[in-house]
Amino acid sequence: MPFLCLVLFDFVVRKSNNILKVSSILKNGVSWRGFKVSAIFALGFYTHDALTPNRKSLVKEAEQALAETKSLLAEAKSLKETTRANLAQVEAMKKLLDNLLQKYMARLAELEIEKVDGR
Repeated sequence: MPFLCLVLFDFVVRKSNNILKVSSILKNGVSWRGFKVSAIFALGFYTHDALTPNRKSLVKEAEQALAETKSLLAEAKSLKETTRANLAQVEAMKKLLDNLLQKYMARLAELEIEKVDGR
């Protein structure tokens, strides 16, 4: 819409010599062609979100990052529970092995005593 206004304004300025203020501004160094190009350039920046990032894409990226974080957090909790279960199994196995080692050492001590007494 701004571009259309600029084109119409350019048409009015070129066809009408009654607008002295506009023509004097144009003669004093403001190039109409440069003004049109800069307006089109600004319009392109505005439409392509070069100056202000597109909020929708930022929100979408933030939501994806949040969802990813939530899934990683759920995975970490799952791994934590699995690790605790494995640790409990290892501790139970250690307790069992300690009991077996004590029985083995006690039986070994009995055999050594019998060996010494038997000689």
